[in-house]
Amino acid sequence: MTAIIQDLQKQSSTNFIILYELILPSGGTLFFHPGVQANTANVTFDGNTYIAIPAEITGIEISSDGVASRPTLTVSNVLTTFKDAIGAGYTFNDLLGKKFTRRRTLSAYLASAPAVEYTKDIFYVDRIIDRSIVSVTFELASPFDLQGVQLPQRIIMAGGCPWKYQGASHELTEVNKEGGCSWNTYSQLTIGGTTYTNFVNITDEPVVINTANVATWAGSGTINNIYRTAQTGLVKINNNGTMTQNANSDNFWQVMVASTSNTPSDTDAAFRRVRTYTAYSNTTTYTVFTDASYNSYVSNTFGGGVRLFRKKYLTQANTAQGADPGYNDHWELADSCGKKQFSCTRRFQFRVATSNSQTVPNTVYDQTVILPFGGYPGSRLYQ
Repeated sequence: MTAIIQDLQKQSSTNFIILYELILPSGGTLFFHPGVQANTANVTFDGNTYIAIPAEITGIEISSDGVASRPTLTVSNVLTTFKDAIGAGYTFNDLLGKKFTRRRTLSAYLASAPAVEYTKDIFYVDRIIDRSIVSVTFELASPFDLQGVQLPQRIIMAGGCPWKYQGASHELTEVNKEGGCSWNTYSQLTIGGTTYTNFVNITDEPVVINTANVATWAGSGTINNIYRTAQTGLVKINNNGTMTQNANSDNFWQVMVASTSNTPSDTDAAFRRVRTYTAYSNTTTYTVFTDASYNSYVSNTFGGGVRLFRKKYLTQANTAQGADPGYNDHWELADSCGKKQFSCTRRFQFRVATSNSQTVPNTVYDQTVILPFGGYPGSRLYQ
């Protein structure tokens, strides 16, 4: 490090080189340099090849006190050069939360092994400030400004909501409210004077009431309708702890497009998986599988309202083998939050649709409803 500092102070012909590294949504790394002074040639350093993409970073400051600097990175996107480098199928929004590194060296040290360079500057892409047909500008944040930094009464986390789920539900008294999540304790919301229940599980799957007339997939379907397909090869955990191999259950799918004749699957954008529940009865058998996503869901009155629960541990044939749904070892509260912004979307932007004469969540969200973005330091642009 001493030698490279001394070289920079000399009046020599060696050039100052700036290199950028950006983690891509695909998990790979984009290596690029700003291509200053019409230098569009590739630059090789530390075993990596950096391509030329015009870019500028401003606002990097080092201070021992005060708030951490939030530099801005502007990248040219003329002829969609930068967009193409991100990768097909990804958008600028997919870069939020990704690691960005600025590296600096001198041209004389490009071939050095090991690499000789100045201290790396590491940031994370926090938000999009501006975008146009010629460029996109990001605001960068220090790792200390995003991850694990505790402020009074709050922990900041990148990419996740720190608020207690339903902690500020409107039916709570002010003294009992905690945090900023105002989603109703009983997953209810009122639209046009009508109150609806909108259960969503921890993986952001809608959980809808199971009616006997849910149609079996017959090769075609229309938007918002829910269909079932058979699921075989599961392992059921019986009430005595033994296992039943090759047990059967059902998959439930909601159609996401106007119409489709595709076969429902998790990898087909024409469908999304939903789960179903029934009202709890102590004369009904509730099943448990080694794949817990197929465990029985039920609704049951608990704590002043109807809550959603999922069976745990053992299949329950009657109350002698378990307990009524509640906070006990036999059931788990199933309306839980995935702690992502999409988790908010599936709750607060709920719209009504029908399937088999039953109210279900619409596959198109109501984007006029403002999400409580205050829980996310790295919020995506509202679109």
